[in-house]
Amino acid sequence: MIFATGGMDSLPSVLPTALRELIRYVRPSWLRRWVRDGYAWVQPRLSPVARAALPPHLTAEYLEKTRGAIDFNRPGIPIIASLPSVHIAETYGKAHHGRAGTVAAITEWAQHHDIPLVDLKAAVAEQILSGYGNRDGIHWNFEAHQAVAELMLKALAEAGVPNEKSRG
Repeated sequence: MIFATGGMDSLPSVLPTALRELIRYVRPSWLRRWVRDGYAWVQPRLSPVARAALPPHLTAEYLEKTRGAIDFNRPGIPIIASLPSVHIAETYGKAHHGRAGTVAAITEWAQHHDIPLVDLKAAVAEQILSGYGNRDGIHWNFEAHQAVAELMLKALAEAGVPNEKSRG
């Protein structure tokens, strides 16, 4: 089981997630478009002072609820998890001050359960922060994906998953 979560949790959000998700239900459609456009204008400008989309302790709590449910149904299944990536996205005002708290919460949770971690920052920072990722500043290029895959395979091996080469 790979928990590749927490990245969006750590990004700044000027609106609570529950409220932001309700934008799609605004009627009539012209008003919904106006609200979306307003949110798109405000988000990058207020991101440097906005809270993380999800408080770090809740990220860890949700991971634990999921891990507990999986362990109940499939005791001993190998599990790995990832730490949030990094970005330079204008849509988030290039802000990512929620990452450190989310990293700390996930790391503490993983250590408590002996779950190997993949630090996505270690895999993608060179590509993303130097501008070689996707032009949006948040999505990865091929080299970053390859680096993530290598770290994932290493963590899976650490968790006890055999590394079988593909046959071809």
